[in-house]
Amino acid sequence: MSRFKEQKRSAIEAGKEKGDVGLAAGEQRVNELQSVKGMIDSIYANVRDDESHEQVRAMEQQYREAGREAYRSEVADVVRDAHGDLERNKSDIADERSRTESAASSISDMQGVTNLARNEARSAESSLKRSAGEFKDMETITDNIESQQESQSQNIRSRIEGIFG
Repeated sequence: MSRFKEQKRSAIEAGKEKGDVGLAAGEQRVNELQSVKGMIDSIYANVRDDESHEQVRAMEQQYREAGREAYRSEVADVVRDAHGDLERNKSDIADERSRTESAASSISDMQGVTNLARNEARSAESSLKRSAGEFKDMETITDNIESQQESQSQNIRSRIEGIFG
């Protein structure tokens, strides 16, 4: 495998891992907030004084806001940053795919000019087309990672919002 392809595959993996870190943090926050919500509900059920109820609800509101902020900073921003990295990498890959496809087309055109070295030209054209296919696969993998992570991020956001109603 070429060094360029290795670097681009590594960049895809690094972008995926970066986004996964944010998603893992989000899952952790969901678990923490669910536990806190259970405790808040228990406290609310055990106090009878109106002022105490107000204090508990005010505290609940603070946890709601803290959960939203944690989602923004620990999940959404991290995933968005990872996707920016992935998009820049994908752009490089798409550019190289385009150049590779153009080179394969030029070799195909050369074969129409002369039959000299035709076997070598066919081999080179085939290799370039295969390489362009690999680049296209990397673009597809990147798109799938981004789509899956965005879906997971939105799921975490919805779950955090749903904890406190």
